[in-house]
Amino acid sequence: MIFQKLLQKIRRNNILELNLQIFKYYGFLLDESGDKTWWERSIDMFRQLLLLSVVAQHSLGTAVDLYFSTDNIEKAGDCVIFLISHVKNIVKLATLIIYRKQILRLHSRIERNCYVQGITPTKSQKLLVENNMNLLRKISKYVWISFVLTQASLIVNMPPRPNLEIIADPEELKNIRRDSSIHMWIPFKAIESPYFEIAVIYECVAMTVYFAFVTTVNVTLVGFIVHITAVFALLADTIEKGLTGAAGVTKEGLYSTVIRNFVMQNMLLLQEMMLASMLQDSYKPSRIVET
Repeated sequence: MIFQKLLQKIRRNNILELNLQIFKYYGFLLDESGDKTWWERSIDMFRQLLLLSVVAQHSLGTAVDLYFSTDNIEKAGDCVIFLISHVKNIVKLATLIIYRKQILRLHSRIERNCYVQGITPTKSQKLLVENNMNLLRKISKYVWISFVLTQASLIVNMPPRPNLEIIADPEELKNIRRDSSIHMWIPFKAIESPYFEIAVIYECVAMTVYFAFVTTVNVTLVGFIVHITAVFALLADTIEKGLTGAAGVTKEGLYSTVIRNFVMQNMLLLQEMMLASMLQDSYKPSRIVET
């Protein structure tokens, strides 16, 4: 018996598999090994361009809003915070595009649950896998709850439409514009009906799509970290069991037999560590620029 599949209970609730399906709805992390019609490829390309346009609009809109808010320190500070967040999200998006094959390969290994090969998994090893997967589900649940609460707060606290009847200054009336709760400048004043309502609905939909994608990326990254943590835990457990089982063996025999067998039986563990190191480096902006 070897670790080839996740336990059925865990495999049915695999968070990374759910996140991969969400990415596919956005048109990212698609497996291009299968044959697709030109229509399906066009739909995938449209989804990618749609998300890219939403990300670009949020980033550029916040930058423009920052430019027009230089005389308001509080608003400019909020714009800077949002802009930094957008830059980090762009780096994550670039990582998904540039390292798509590597990320899919890592996800495939997690799905196959290639932890320990060639040995019978012990009770402690099974428990390590279950504990880490349960931890990932809890983290995912809390992150998505935070996403829902944040979205609800942004929607509820959207600035109301200004009352044009009480504004007496013609110059102020001429320059007044609709405010955004996420500091996203749009090239329209949108203060009269129905333009104000259309702008509000569009902003709610756009930021929900955008932030849902970012949340999925964050949960996936945490999922990879939890998985690699399980790999190292299994590695330590296997070494401990191997050394314990080698009682009475000479030093030369220990190195020539136990360690050699461990390396042969756990080659995929070592490969996972190399892939994890590469994935960690891929989230550094300097690495993306070098690529």
